[in-house]
Amino acid sequence: MLPLAGDVAGQLDSCALGWPIEGWAELDSTNTRAQAWAADGAPHGAVVLAEFQKKGRGQPGHRWLAAAGQNLLFSVILRPALDPSSFGLVTLAGSLAVAETLAPMVAPLSVTIKWPNDVMIEDQKCCGILSESAVGPGTLVVVGIGLNVNQSVFPEEIARRATSVLLVTGRPANRAGIMVGILTRFAAYLEMTATQPATLIEHCTSRLYRIGQDCHVRQGPDQFLRGRILGLSATGALRLDTHQKVMTVHTGNLS
Repeated sequence: MLPLAGDVAGQLDSCALGWPIEGWAELDSTNTRAQAWAADGAPHGAVVLAEFQKKGRGQPGHRWLAAAGQNLLFSVILRPALDPSSFGLVTLAGSLAVAETLAPMVAPLSVTIKWPNDVMIEDQKCCGILSESAVGPGTLVVVGIGLNVNQSVFPEEIARRATSVLLVTGRPANRAGIMVGILTRFAAYLEMTATQPATLIEHCTSRLYRIGQDCHVRQGPDQFLRGRILGLSATGALRLDTHQKVMTVHTGNLS
């Protein structure tokens, strides 16, 4: 087993996520591998972990760029008992798990959730989450998490926008410990998606990036909405006051 995967497995105790766990030195994409493993019957909670991705995916049209052996790149296979209209809650649960794990490590810096799928330290991105779902015989959601942990130098194209735990704290972090913290919190927040969704939304809203401020939401190459961020809907969509009306925005990215 990959050493990092073994370290994580050894600390998970009774966590509902992380069993079983696959560790790879290199993959095209942890989400792609997780989808194939799920098709072969991998159970709810199974995790695919890689030290490097050759074709890591970020937001639509973007690659996820991460140096080998320095970060956390993993995907969680989930079979949630949720209506597809509420799948946005799963992504938010993952984002909240990352944010709550990092917050005490980087305090007093702020850690926020940038809707719909990023985690920010102050105004720089440290984590991206890519959720991909399929509905057929059974429901499947694969949640891919890419977290910058010990990377100190980023490609020029993202250097101004990206940061890592190392860069903001000045010291290397224990990747296995961080991943265990994320999986443990993620398991608890996933339970809330079914039993206490309103409470989950409250927690996410309290960490929402630029809440109360004006922003642009990009919905296409030349398609933008502008408005003030009010919060989140019951299914995890963005509530936006365009100064003409209040809209519920289900797709797009803050820019």
